[in-house]
Amino acid sequence: MPTAQEKLWDAVKNNQFDTADTIIKEEKNVDLVNETDKNKNSLLIALLSKPNKPMNLIKTIITHSKFNPLYCNPISTQSNVGAVIATGCLEIFQLFFQLFPKNTGILTDNTQLAFITASGKLRIATKNWQKNTESEELKLRKDNLTQIVVILRDATIRHAIATDDTELLNTLDTEGGKPTEALSDGKLPSTLAANAPLVNAWLASHSVQAPAPSPVAAPASSGGFFGRLLGLQTQEAALTAAYNDKKLAIIANAATATDAQLQQARGVLVAGMK
Repeated sequence: MPTAQEKLWDAVKNNQFDTADTIIKEEKNVDLVNETDKNKNSLLIALLSKPNKPMNLIKTIITHSKFNPLYCNPISTQSNVGAVIATGCLEIFQLFFQLFPKNTGILTDNTQLAFITASGKLRIATKNWQKNTESEELKLRKDNLTQIVVILRDATIRHAIATDDTELLNTLDTEGGKPTEALSDGKLPSTLAANAPLVNAWLASHSVQAPAPSPVAAPASSGGFFGRLLGLQTQEAALTAAYNDKKLAIIANAATATDAQLQQARGVLVAGMK
């Protein structure tokens, strides 16, 4: 007779997600939502690695009262937090992030701030999109990760204020999180930190006087962390497109050029890559 764990993993292996969902809900005596496979991946990590992610089953796991969002694979060091961010799926991240602020540990991915993990994924997603700006899939991933970065930045700053923790601000500042600038709702950290003396002093010593940035819904031309983030992405895409146009023009002209002209074209192309 197979155990509940064996039945669960067999269902997951065969993509029988409704069956897996039923097994979890019906099994009262075994903690299945925190099960790990032979590679020490959590059930959530295993599901997030699926090409077609089973949203109903993922929701069952994340919202389960016994679910441990802070699990980290001791072998690969992949955490539940990092796996959720890596999907680039805003829907899954928002569902997971409902566990905050009750569980503030989800602001950390293994040994670093989740903001750092998300920022790294965003940089990669932006570069991939710049190589193919016509791809709606790449654009969606970039846009979703942009929102995830903003959410994590806001939450990290608010938690630093709530706990009067300047180390969080130092780390965020080092990683480009601009903790002195407004949150996505337009509120300034210095205004929120009235009852956090250490954070208040830190913000005062690091602040540069500037107009309050616009909320998160503002266009890329607005000020603040979010506006600058979107602005930089747009500027990078424009520069990439301009370079590609220039390269194509050089290649087209080279088709009928003399040797001397080809040499000149090569020089222009090399200069454009520097």
